[in-house]
Amino acid sequence: MNTVVERESTRFYVTQADYEALLLSSNASLIIHCLPNNNNHPKGRYTIPNKYARQFIESKQGTHNWANHENFKQDSIPVGLEDFFTQL
Repeated sequence: MNTVVERESTRFYVTQADYEALLLSSNASLIIHCLPNNNNHPKGRYTIPNKYARQFIESKQGTHNWANHENFKQDSIPVGLEDFFTQL
């Protein structure tokens, strides 16, 4: 069983595949390495415990972008996830 679901992105970015991986591995944390190019997101890493990652993703499911692309992205640190972000 995986202990992390991990991705690298230029901003905060989660997908339906991330959500499904978190469901399959209830002990896995979501780790997102943010390496921005020319956007507003600071360089750093999110380490989000499974429960909080799933709750956040569930709050975005049903939005326009999720319905069309099955993802959520943001050029800044999402509200509610500030404590899980470490700036590098």
